[in-house]
Amino acid sequence: MQLPYGTPPQPAPQGGTAKPWPVYSPVSQAVVLHVDDHGFTKLGTITHPVTVSYPAGAQIRRSLIIGSALWTLSDVGLKANDSTALTPLAWVPFSPTPQ
Repeated sequence: MQLPYGTPPQPAPQGGTAKPWPVYSPVSQAVVLHVDDHGFTKLGTITHPVTVSYPAGAQIRRSLIIGSALWTLSDVGLKANDSTALTPLAWVPFSPTPQ
């Protein structure tokens, strides 16, 4: 999920000038939610490391719970986080693509 930071410029107040466009800094995150009978609660987010090929972090494509670990998969590797506290447990990078 791409979540850009920043907001579009606001209209100029009467007699004023418009604010300049902010610099957007996209980041790829997996949003972790707790779901129950009362609705959704955001527990936090998980990101994968920034690389030269992925300056905003690689897009997280899949997630899976195994035991008490939440595993996420991106183009650059696998990451395990504790499913309750979301603390990092492991990072398994994929080999770079031969050129």
